[in-house]
Amino acid sequence: NGMAQDIVRLSKVANRFELIGRRSSYQELQLETVLLDTERYFQARLPKRGTRIQLKVHIEDLSPVRGNATLLEWAFENLIKNSIDALTGRGGVIEIKASYDRDRNEVDITFSDNGPGIARDVRRHIFETGVTTKAKGWGVGLALTRRIIEENHGGRLILTHTGTDKGATFLVCLPAAPH
Repeated sequence: NGMAQDIVRLSKVANRFELIGRRSSYQELQLETVLLDTERYFQARLPKRGTRIQLKVHIEDLSPVRGNATLLEWAFENLIKNSIDALTGRGGVIEIKASYDRDRNEVDITFSDNGPGIARDVRRHIFETGVTTKAKGWGVGLALTRRIIEENHGGRLILTHTGTDKGATFLVCLPAAPH
């Protein structure tokens, strides 16, 4: 039921701003669950008619990470929303791939779209607060997303690939939970 979901969602959003300043309530969690919940949320809301946007998620066996599911969900949502903005009006595919890198003992998640890409003059600044290329998406919420991934979770957020009409790919690396 949409209304009830939205109410749950709103209380979550309020809760998020409290959480970002606090390092408490971090526990071992399965990223697969967080990613699948996020996927379910967006699948229900993606434009299905006209210029369709598809969301594809591939998850391999992942190691648990230590973190806060609400904050990670927020970070992942920001990345997906930016891709949706970039694809709005033209349609396309957003792909999320998650895998575990044994050598680095990190979980890697890539967020890719086949949209217009990020303009060269914006690339150096996309993680700065207030930077936006709103006509094409991207730049919105990336400062916050980086803060959640890097400061709150000790991970890394990197723009690994972009080019004019080659889309954009962001890589999130999160350390696996200590055994």
